[in-house]
Amino acid sequence: MGRFWIIRTWFHILIIFIMMKRLSSRITFFYKYVLPLFNLFIIIVCGIGVLKNLDEIELLMPFFLGLSFFFFLQILYIPLFKLKDIYYNEDVTLIINKGKIDRYYHSDIKRIKRYCFYFFRVEFNDTTKEKILFLPRLSEVFFGFNFIPKSIKSYRTLLEHSH
Repeated sequence: MGRFWIIRTWFHILIIFIMMKRLSSRITFFYKYVLPLFNLFIIIVCGIGVLKNLDEIELLMPFFLGLSFFFFLQILYIPLFKLKDIYYNEDVTLIINKGKIDRYYHSDIKRIKRYCFYFFRVEFNDTTKEKILFLPRLSEVFFGFNFIPKSIKSYRTLLEHSH
């Protein structure tokens, strides 16, 4: 039973990569998990340096400055924790979060719109469902601040034709 489940799971992942188009950024995992952990690692290294030099008060100032910068960055990272991977084809949209795959028909999706700066949000017809936040490919949004990426435009036209 266990081996069959693993084969079936890898088969589904293979189908997703072959049959679907990716709407979200490829480095969503990096934004969501690696970047905050990297900042935490820097603070721990600074903390070890402070513990070595506790007798000199002047050497504590860079640590407190770094600690305040770390907390400021963690507040900015709050939207990054809500990011999800989004794949789509002509029939359905798949939203992947922590290994859980949710499948939605295009008729269930109300619209896709800009959320904040480079972020976009998928809204559903059913108001009880959570709005999905994602970041498009970095290559499409890096140089254009108020510009809508090609992938978002093609997805919007697909949604318009399905309604």
